[in-house]
Amino acid sequence: MTRAGLTSINCTSCGAGLNVLGGGRVVVHVCSYCGAELDAQEDYKVLRKFDDLQRPDTPFRLGMEGTLFGVDWIVVGTIGMRDGPWKWVEHQLYSPTHGYAWLNVEEGNFTFSRRVRKVSHPAWMDSRWVESADNRPQVLLNGERFRYYETSDARITFLEGEFTWAPQIGDTTQTITALSEEAMLDFSQSGVEREMYRTIWLDPAELAGAFKLTDPPGPALSRHPLKPFKGGANDRFMTLAAAFFAVVCIVLSVFVAATANTREVLAETAVSLAALPQTLEFPVTQTDRLVQIDLGSHPSNAWLWVGMEVLDPEGETLFESGRAMEFYSGRDADGTWTEGNRTADLRFRPPQAGTYQIIFNEKETELWIAGSEPRSFTVSAREGVRSAGWLGLLGILFGIVAVIPLGRRFLHRSVRFSGSDWTDED
Repeated sequence: MTRAGLTSINCTSCGAGLNVLGGGRVVVHVCSYCGAELDAQEDYKVLRKFDDLQRPDTPFRLGMEGTLFGVDWIVVGTIGMRDGPWKWVEHQLYSPTHGYAWLNVEEGNFTFSRRVRKVSHPAWMDSRWVESADNRPQVLLNGERFRYYETSDARITFLEGEFTWAPQIGDTTQTITALSEEAMLDFSQSGVEREMYRTIWLDPAELAGAFKLTDPPGPALSRHPLKPFKGGANDRFMTLAAAFFAVVCIVLSVFVAATANTREVLAETAVSLAALPQTLEFPVTQTDRLVQIDLGSHPSNAWLWVGMEVLDPEGETLFESGRAMEFYSGRDADGTWTEGNRTADLRFRPPQAGTYQIIFNEKETELWIAGSEPRSFTVSAREGVRSAGWLGLLGILFGIVAVIPLGRRFLHRSVRFSGSDWTDED
């Protein structure tokens, strides 16, 4: 009996009818009913028998057909794999035009693997290199950089269908996996045989449609490192628009600050705390701009609060307010430190031109450890001030909005390697 022209056989162990699906390179056929491994090259004689095999959870069955990447594939084999608590399923696919590939199922994630014939640089990544490397090992393949991700030692727990070699239950394979931006490179070694596979992510919805699954896959139980980043539909527009407005706001902020026609209306004057209350006067001529009152003091490990009342040219109270000035310093295990601000200011819009008054009528002080109580403060005033700070703040907010999509993409890249077993040594 030869495979040429065969579409089905009867199992030579149990007599069950089996479809022949896998092409001329198939070496063995494992019966789905009795677990017998049949030699596909010599009249399907029984090579060995695997009893009491528990079929792993997978939505794919032998004989299922689907189109991936414009190629028609058929599921010809199923392998159950286990590495400690982790379990997954590998389905061997066959295409009359493109040969063999693998469809992998792990915790609701789906990937597609094909054997790589080209040589990477370096040519192979093995456990000896990984264990002795000071930095995460990397290889290049066709200009694509792959960085070490993990090492697995998996054994076969289930077999069904046709395979291009003669696997056995309990066979183990060590796989070194490296990760690039879009794919995985698997360096697999079983005994003396070594093979390299390139693995890519499959969208569950598209895969279900391709193989006409009647029960579409549910949500994945874990996040696969190959799962691509899904940005918003308007990410590019949002980034460009926000960046544009950020630049506009910053430029306007600089322009407003540079073109302000300020004029000193009250020279810096020292005010003694012991002499409070005190009244100071200053003239205002520009009613379309702001007036800024600047305060300063030199507290040392102390806090000073000054209360004030501003009167308009008619002697009516325009507003009441207060400002605090404080400064602290010390030394601890990390060295010297300082904290606080010895200056303060306030701004207001004058309703009319004329002479305004500031009445400093109250104060509060508080000492800290080994502090010196302030005895005076200084005050000065300017008119024609423009407030450009809000434009700068708005520019910063637009800048944050612009980098949010980039930040999400960067975070996605970091999360992809969170499951790696590589540890950077200090």
